Amino acid sequence: SGEVYVVYLFGGQQTTLELPEGDFTASWFNIWKGGDLIPGATLKGPGPQLVGEPPSDKEKDWVLLVRRVR
Repeated sequence: SGEVYVVYLFGGQQTTLELPEGDFTASWFNIWKGGDLIPGATLKGPGPQLVGEPPSDKEKDWVLLVRRVR
């Protein structure tokens, strides 16, 4: 908690995360194609942060990895 968050997003959904104070990076993983993480938004806490949309195939499921910037 406070360092790393993993979020499974069902196709077409958006979400917010309640983050502690700090800077975070978001990376997307396409569960259908695999491969490398795709860079996403930079998020800044504290408070609720909209994580944005997947980089492609927005109607499909995605995994979002959010990590604190050191």
